[in-house]
Amino acid sequence: AFDQNNPLPPPWYPQPGPPPAPAPGVLPGDPLGAIAPAAPPAPGPAPAAPSGPLLPAEAGGVPR
Repeated sequence: AFDQNNPLPPPWYPQPGPPPAPAPGVLPGDPLGAIAPAAPPAPGPAPAAPSGPLLPAEAGGVPR
């Protein structure tokens, strides 16, 4: 609604879409239900890749 405190944006301004529907099994307005089925924690950093054979430049070879 247009009023002094909440003016409407111009028509060319992108309008926000409707809120996404809740996930299956989650009751709307239930904060615990939205938090309980959280994704598992992300795994830690991956181990460093094993070093392969040295490249010619790394072995001190002369570029040709």
